[in-house]
Amino acid sequence: MKIKSVKIKNFRALKDVQIGFEDITTFIGPNGAGKSSIMYALDWFFNAYGKNNNLSDDDCNCNNGKEISVEVVFDDLTEYDKEILGTYVTDLDDDLVIIKTRGVDGEERLSANSMGYEPFIEIKEAKSVKEKKDIFNRLIETDEKLSHIQKGTSKADVENKMKEFENAHRDLLSKVPSHLSTDFFGFNGQGVMKNNFSFIFISANLRANEEANDDNKASVISRIIESTIDRKEADDKVNELYVTISENQKQVYDQVYGEVLQDISNNMNKVISHYTLNKKVIVTPKMPSITPPKARFDVGVIDFMDENNQYSVDRQGHGFQRTLIISALQYLAEYGRGSGNDATICLAIEEPELYQHPVQTRIFSSALRKIISDNPEKTQVMFATHSSIFIETKEVHKIRKVSCIESEKGSEIKSFSLADLYDSLEGYVKDFTINNQIKNILGNDLSEAVFSDKAVLLEGTTDHACIKGIVDSYFGADYFERLGINYVVCGSKTNIILYAQILKFFGIKTYTIFDGDYTKNKDGKNQQNNAKQNGNITEYFSGVRVEIPSSEVCNLYTSYEENLESELRKCMPDFDEKYQILCDKAEVYTDKNSDIYYEMLKNQSFQNSFFEEMINTINSCLNS
Repeated sequence: MKIKSVKIKNFRALKDVQIGFEDITTFIGPNGAGKSSIMYALDWFFNAYGKNNNLSDDDCNCNNGKEISVEVVFDDLTEYDKEILGTYVTDLDDDLVIIKTRGVDGEERLSANSMGYEPFIEIKEAKSVKEKKDIFNRLIETDEKLSHIQKGTSKADVENKMKEFENAHRDLLSKVPSHLSTDFFGFNGQGVMKNNFSFIFISANLRANEEANDDNKASVISRIIESTIDRKEADDKVNELYVTISENQKQVYDQVYGEVLQDISNNMNKVISHYTLNKKVIVTPKMPSITPPKARFDVGVIDFMDENNQYSVDRQGHGFQRTLIISALQYLAEYGRGSGNDATICLAIEEPELYQHPVQTRIFSSALRKIISDNPEKTQVMFATHSSIFIETKEVHKIRKVSCIESEKGSEIKSFSLADLYDSLEGYVKDFTINNQIKNILGNDLSEAVFSDKAVLLEGTTDHACIKGIVDSYFGADYFERLGINYVVCGSKTNIILYAQILKFFGIKTYTIFDGDYTKNKDGKNQQNNAKQNGNITEYFSGVRVEIPSSEVCNLYTSYEENLESELRKCMPDFDEKYQILCDKAEVYTDKNSDIYYEMLKNQSFQNSFFEEMINTINSCLNS
């Protein structure tokens, strides 16, 4: 069984979201958008009960007095899953739906939507035995379908009769909610579900020494041990030793204190006999209660440069500590189920790239993908990341973009598939072009933009340098970056629409700047292609096709009649002269150099209405 989808309501910034899950699901987006909150909500759903409840005031004070709920839908239920889950699922169930709620009073409830006979709901939820029997006995008198059933005589009798009826009348069953006992997941997943599904959450602030050294049921190292080692055999033998120790201790006490305590008892009874003949006392050694310790394990670190000494995990650097946790997760997913355990392991990792060298990050990403490919039915992974290494570049449907929207609406989650991309770009970009470029686009060109909420799309690197220089000359260094706006170099006109549509699907606002290349068209060089691409861009963004655009600032794009350099020369007659001076000073010999362009323009005092209008329109478009 695997997580198919999740609904979360009123948990932190997640007011009301529904998320589909894949074998690998990658959550991306800016800080504070709610990526990690999804994992914390699931950790509460699976692993927090009673004293182990991990909800804090920060989790609850954003819900405006409303009930917090997390609903998880599981699919791919095997016969093994149905056998273990018993009455919680039936042969008619394709999915298992479980809902956990926390009321405004702090009380938690767990329920499931399973197949059942709807009139039995009230009986199943009755709290007392008498109430359960009374409702059942009244129902069989009024429901013709139940008229053949005898009255219930006990709680067990009523439950058996309802179960027998439901098994015999599958055609009368429907999806109905049923209350689940609190041991369904149990403490740290040791309940009914323990052999079916294990959710392991590694937060960004998790301390490795707690996971490695603290051998408790919640830690990763303990889960590895529990899945591969049977502690019972050793514990039974230690118990036998402690029985022997207790017996030997009693013999020692009898030998040392026996006669002395007997004399004390006799002498006390002689005194007591003066007052009563009905009672006497006896003084004996009090045997201390000795509880045999359970088998526990520790993890130490040995440095190859000093193999004679062992060091504790918490004395290692953050990078190694994080590597240790990641290695333990990988081990658990690959080897840690143990014989006879058919449970699905779901790993939820917040910022897997944290403290990791890029090479190690790539190795870990590849290793987890290999685990999924080797055992796709029993392993599931989710990331909340700021690294493009963990983006599924060829399987875009596995990416979830989390964004902040209006506070009262909370976060929103966007996703799309390749099929969606094909359909949306029909007539603009060919399917094989999308297939050939999608990996490089998401892994490189858009690797930063997809984590933001706003982007300016440009044709080339010199366009980027010039626009950034112009903007920074007006408002100071990195002005757009400080507003959370990313510059994206598309590489060509052809890519602009493709990049814009990908970002649009992720809910990222875009503004496009491109060259009309009028002179090239007039001279006949690439005339047909440039005209077609210009027409596609203008039509895509505005709905009006313009194949030879003029220099114009529009709501979603700015076009230049020829190119950006030509536009700059209109307001900078000494453009080429200044450029050449800076090239000579830097000993750079090229017609176009992005670094020189930026250095030249960022210090230029522009008094140009066209560029001012462009910057103001970009701000208005992206920050509205």
